[in-house]
Amino acid sequence: MKAALVLFALLWLAGCATPQLPASAGAPTLAQNAERLLIVTLRNPLAPGLRGGGSTWRGWDWGGQYQLTGSVERMASELAKTYALSTVDAWPIRVLDVHCVVFALNPLQSREAMLQKLRADPRVESAQPLHQFRSLAAGYDDSQRDLQTSLEAMQLEAAHRWSQGRGVRVAVIDTGVDVEHPELKGRIKAEHDFVLQPGAVPHRERHGTAVAGIIGARANNREGIVGVAPAADLLVLKACWPLSPGAAEATCNSFTLARALAAAIDLNADILNLSLAGPADPLLSRMVQVAIARGILVVAAVPQAWTRSGQSIFPASVPGVIAVHASETTRASLGVVPAPGQHVLAPAPGATYDFQSGSSMAAAHVSGVAALLREQRPRLSPAELEPLLMEVATNTGTNQQGLSACRALARLLRREGCADLGARQPVDAKQARGVRDKTGN
Repeated sequence: MKAALVLFALLWLAGCATPQLPASAGAPTLAQNAERLLIVTLRNPLAPGLRGGGSTWRGWDWGGQYQLTGSVERMASELAKTYALSTVDAWPIRVLDVHCVVFALNPLQSREAMLQKLRADPRVESAQPLHQFRSLAAGYDDSQRDLQTSLEAMQLEAAHRWSQGRGVRVAVIDTGVDVEHPELKGRIKAEHDFVLQPGAVPHRERHGTAVAGIIGARANNREGIVGVAPAADLLVLKACWPLSPGAAEATCNSFTLARALAAAIDLNADILNLSLAGPADPLLSRMVQVAIARGILVVAAVPQAWTRSGQSIFPASVPGVIAVHASETTRASLGVVPAPGQHVLAPAPGATYDFQSGSSMAAAHVSGVAALLREQRPRLSPAELEPLLMEVATNTGTNQQGLSACRALARLLRREGCADLGARQPVDAKQARGVRDKTGN
């Protein structure tokens, strides 16, 4: 009887623990010239009755039951031999029932010619270039609250009377995050690195730390700022890496992003923040469509001056994705939500703070607002969210376009209580220097 009770207690504790995702490799795709890499998918149907995220011989196995068949492994080897390709990395993607292989061309091969051959091969489910993506950075007791202009612009203090995003899971697919930052410590419910660069220190990376902090920094902890959704659960999925040590600018690729997207789906994210942009990508678009079909709200940053009727980009062009630009620097565009993105005070690695700019920060604000709304309406769909955000963003009562979290909640809940927005002066250079001096930046 005693042994049975001990076993029950262990099982109960295991069920309550934060998911610990096994390590997986992603660095091989970073070490190669991306222009010479192709992504090929092969059909790998799931055996009846089995579930799980995917698996590789290197350990990504969320659920542990989706296995790569020997015939698919042989097919991948045969393709490499037939077309004189080198295998760089591979991974079964459960959400699409395919095996994904990254091949490298040899120096004499043309990428476009090889893609035509592979797409004509009946063994191949899809073939595409490995694309590159870039980040788009450029009553509280919190000590830097007065410098946090978005707090006033978005009427967050009023919005937090009704919702703080409690119980909503927000996946941040980005660079690494300083999970020990006072604003974020204890706020991270799952963390996984899909890049694993030798010598990299994910917890010192600036872009992901800023984005995670804008979404979910603690409130009333006597530290610097207040997150838009300070009670949301953050899922940190590293798929990007800084262009140089300490830089806010970062890059990702199709393979690392595909792994992170699958993890976000398997971890039952409610909201997915993608503060990045790049070329249209068929594989990643399919995965985002799966996420949306499963009820995940996907929020994406867009480059300056991009419109939905213009160039096709990932992820903003995928139907159902909430596209966001910085309201201070970009003209209003049909179907693109404006949000604060200029001189945004955000956490930085090493328990510091700094000002960040770009639509990456605007997307983080919208993901936070989506978490506030999802706490109150867990089944809120993209088709309901986008027009609601556009309506409250374009009717702020000021000359400048912006997004009011309070008015979004009031409209959703059919309540009153959001005062007219008051214009707030932007932070001047002296104030900005003061924050950096205090934090060591």
